[in-house]
Amino acid sequence: MTRSRSALIHIGASDLQMSSIELARQMGFYVVVTDINSDAPGCAIADRFELVSGTDVEAVVALAQEVSIQRPVAGVYAGSDFGVLAAAEAHAALGIPGCDPEIARRALDKSLALRVWREAGVPVAAGATVCNTEELAAAAADLGLPVVVKPVDSSGSRGVVRVDTESELVSGLAEAQRFSEQVIVEELLLGRHIDLNGLMVEGRFIRCGIMERFFQPPPMSALSLWGAQPAELSSAQEDDCYAIAEHAAQALGIEQGPVKADLIVTADGPRLLELSPRFHGDVLTSYMTPFAQVGSPIGAYFAGLLSEQWSSVDCDTSVKAHAGWRALFASEAGTLARVEGEAEALAISGVYKLSIRVDLGSMIRIPRDNRDICGFVWVVGPSRDEVRARLEEAAGAITFVVD
Repeated sequence: MTRSRSALIHIGASDLQMSSIELARQMGFYVVVTDINSDAPGCAIADRFELVSGTDVEAVVALAQEVSIQRPVAGVYAGSDFGVLAAAEAHAALGIPGCDPEIARRALDKSLALRVWREAGVPVAAGATVCNTEELAAAAADLGLPVVVKPVDSSGSRGVVRVDTESELVSGLAEAQRFSEQVIVEELLLGRHIDLNGLMVEGRFIRCGIMERFFQPPPMSALSLWGAQPAELSSAQEDDCYAIAEHAAQALGIEQGPVKADLIVTADGPRLLELSPRFHGDVLTSYMTPFAQVGSPIGAYFAGLLSEQWSSVDCDTSVKAHAGWRALFASEAGTLARVEGEAEALAISGVYKLSIRVDLGSMIRIPRDNRDICGFVWVVGPSRDEVRARLEEAAGAITFVVD
């Protein structure tokens, strides 16, 4: 009797998730995708689609249990915070090695995670958790302005605000509290922003790549603008970043599965901003890293799930090229009438992918956070400077025309 292909349940089926879905198919998985949009493009290339939200933990667990009756389930993959808890609970329900659900909850609660890291000696920003204007004002006075105010359980820069003056404290708190009642206020760290991927395998930390991210200037400094790989760090700085990420993951109790860390390399060394039990998003991990380094973090993780030979899992971070991504924004608010310049952007040397994230007829806002990004472009080139120049040329070719 032919053994059934092992299933991988992939949470999300958007165009940015096509790469990891295709990779899973190529590696031999029977791929079950979930999404809240039945027209999501990843549905068409999967073996099976289920209309399930990644935030619906019970539904994802029930799906994993139902699939396991017909074939072995190797794992549940979540590429964003929204599906992390569902993946952890499904792994626990089926006895698949992965991040413990309680540890996943701890990691997703930024306030609790920071408390764990401070107690463990992980270098993080000075800060406090507050609930009202009086507490925020007191914390800001202790830390000294400017400060960063952010929700305890948000992602994608939602609700993250830089506060430069006392007069901005009330509005900064109001924006952060749109996403959570409790709010974190931290000192503003200056330095290089580093995005780092790792993989915990039976308590062993595997390096999976270091990238660099750049932001819009104030007052939109929480808005991601572009990124590049490899990061311009010394070997010693890379070692320090990886060591902090490993320490932070171990302090939380993460022993198995992907981890992603955000750090700032300051003049006094790297400081951790946050760490989650997943890889960085598809913009970086699926569409930049494979062009910049030899090994794929997602491929390494999938290989472990498929073979269950975790001791042999590794990720080659050797550099093979310079690659980068650039966010695309509309210059004015309104109803999107058309997008101009796509062919011109794709014709630029080194451009290998363009993704428009907004539909015609949709309402476009003046950018406030990463939800307002209208698209992305990716470029490969011989140097960081050349990548940056090509990214800006491609971004300049695209126009979002609104009514």
